[in-house]
Amino acid sequence: MKPAVALASCVLFAASLTWSTSDGFPGEKPALDELTLIISGNASGHLSPCGCTKPMSGGLKRLATLVRQYKAHGNVLWLDTGSISENGNRQNQMKVEAYSEVLGNLKVDVVAFSGNDALVGMSALSAGKALSKAIWIGDPFGLPAQVITPSTTKKNLTFKTVPGKNLVQVSSKKSSIEVYQTDGTANVSGKRMTPGSHLRGILVVKFRNGQFLSAKALSLESKIADDPAAEKIYRSYLRRVSQANLIDQLPRSDEEEFVGSKKCASCHQEAGKVHFASAHSHAFQTLVKEGHSRDPDCVSCHVVGVNSSKGFWADKTPEFEEVGCESCHGGGVSHSAEPERFKMPKVGEQKCVTCHTPSNSPTFNFLTYWSKIQHKK
Repeated sequence: MKPAVALASCVLFAASLTWSTSDGFPGEKPALDELTLIISGNASGHLSPCGCTKPMSGGLKRLATLVRQYKAHGNVLWLDTGSISENGNRQNQMKVEAYSEVLGNLKVDVVAFSGNDALVGMSALSAGKALSKAIWIGDPFGLPAQVITPSTTKKNLTFKTVPGKNLVQVSSKKSSIEVYQTDGTANVSGKRMTPGSHLRGILVVKFRNGQFLSAKALSLESKIADDPAAEKIYRSYLRRVSQANLIDQLPRSDEEEFVGSKKCASCHQEAGKVHFASAHSHAFQTLVKEGHSRDPDCVSCHVVGVNSSKGFWADKTPEFEEVGCESCHGGGVSHSAEPERFKMPKVGEQKCVTCHTPSNSPTFNFLTYWSKIQHKK
């Protein structure tokens, strides 16, 4: 999902739309000859923030809130640029269906395939198309550029995908814009723009009598309320994930056996006091509170050894329901038996940022966080 053409730095145009930070929808009634085009997409499987830290931007439920509010206040079209998920495994098929059901609930107008969508599989995409109740265009198989791709016309705007470039061209008789799928944040540079990645932003584009007026990027910030209908669909998706017991179906290796943090603390008493007083020791409970405790996307960073046959298993290993000593230092059974012979590795920032990513932990600062868990042997 890398851009075929590098985008310039963000240039936001002064839109005739006035955004109200208090209620989240346009504060001015648009003129009768104005058309607002909302552009979303490139979720890549990130339907919702885990909620394990605050604040987190993005998510399908906030997207639905903004779309619903815009549609209540003007002449609106909605384009979603596809790349709903990253691959075709069972959970990602469920994501396609949940995402598409929200699109259908809000009556999305156009969904554009890209070559990335081919990874999901046509069976999941077909289910998504039916649930979205929308026109789907594009090239899910990454065909050569000379192949003419489907296009559609809605309210005098034509939408056409460009094979191999993750690009949707939106045009009228008077104007055209280019919408790219790219990693990063939503931004606008002239008539070239992107909704960004991981469902953290959208684009709002204004036309008047078919003439492009302005475009701006909006962040799906945490202050935006969740849409109730989208929340219901998302909770249904989480129930399906839980019922399928996808955590216990993850690929696992036979790594060094784990002993649990209490065993570690029996010798490393001072380190144990620091650990059990930290948020790491009850990290799993934050997922329980947010409803993500059986979601493979979230669990790996909140337990010990989810990728090991000797680590965390859903509902079976409560001793590993935390970010434990061995989450960072590795399995400790050999060290526990012969501590002088088998030394545990020291860890630092490089280990922390495998979970504390900009998406999962937007306020993470190594020095600040390290001071809360730093300990001696």
